[in-house]
Amino acid sequence: MAEELVKYSPAFKPQLAALRSPVFGGTSAFNAAYLEWKYEQNPYLNGPIMHLALMDDRVVGMRGIYGSKGHFGDVGQRVVPAAAEFAIDRDHRGRWLGQRLIAFAEEDLRAKGCDYVLSPSANLTTRFLRLQAGCRLAATYQTFRRGNYPQPRNPRQRANPNRPKFLTRAAHSFGNWLRNWKTPAPFEGFDKWAAQIRSPIVATPTPRISQMSELVSQCRDQSRIQHVRDERFYRWRLRDPSSLYRFVYYEDNGGMEGFVTLQQPVHGGVVTIVDWTAPTTNAWNSLLGAVVDSGIDRLQILSTRFSEAQAQSLYRSGFEPVVDPDTRTHPAPGILLCPLSNPDTNAW
Repeated sequence: MAEELVKYSPAFKPQLAALRSPVFGGTSAFNAAYLEWKYEQNPYLNGPIMHLALMDDRVVGMRGIYGSKGHFGDVGQRVVPAAAEFAIDRDHRGRWLGQRLIAFAEEDLRAKGCDYVLSPSANLTTRFLRLQAGCRLAATYQTFRRGNYPQPRNPRQRANPNRPKFLTRAAHSFGNWLRNWKTPAPFEGFDKWAAQIRSPIVATPTPRISQMSELVSQCRDQSRIQHVRDERFYRWRLRDPSSLYRFVYYEDNGGMEGFVTLQQPVHGGVVTIVDWTAPTTNAWNSLLGAVVDSGIDRLQILSTRFSEAQAQSLYRSGFEPVVDPDTRTHPAPGILLCPLSNPDTNAW
């Protein structure tokens, strides 16, 4: 019996949270809060857009679509749907359900008048499926890291096929608990450092949303495709219940002349520089140096394009580019642009 494909309704919310938990981690309550933030509170779409696969009225698969807004060169600003959560129950994998669910979601978006859908963080499986379906790799991210990182697991190394599933899941859960138990509280060391630093650097958990969005607007490169980072975006983005944020500001001439936003999962882990604007080399070097001096153990930054000056500053600060020798199994993360009605992706 084939799974039934349906559109989202609020009655499925508890099941969606439960389905997401073993795939992305966290409790059902935590995942429910995350789904509400990402889809119901999104400022760019009217109501949540999710597509589900059901078996006997039980949710066994989901594909989430959230709204994003970008600057697209001569096209100007546009709201574009972006693909996000993609989860299939373990017992329903290997049946092409994922491909059917993606096709169902895109047909619904096409009926809503959407020309394109973005996939800003497609994993290996999703990327393979979407490129086969005619999507275009619009940009790839370059990642720099600083600190000690474990070696990635070889995806060809399968788990013992004779091990019962409940033992595999129990081992995975115990591993997550052990890592969280050994990890210091998020930003614990950073906050102690922030209380001691002096001007021109200021570090705080409080975002200066108006100043940040104004500086971003002043420094935007008109030739690049970029996400719109205005007050509306920041007020939504920084409420993400799965993340904690810290902000480092560079102050000069009586005002804020640059900033860096740090993100860390609520349960601890790698700290990522997720957002920054520094109009001068001095501001960038001062901000990066301050973040490094804060003593963060594992730090990473990624972008679709680093300037030569930014890259050299990262090298001098002890960052190294992430380069995997086998791009077939560990391709660089990227942004996929998938046409729905207009096949000319070159228009953007």
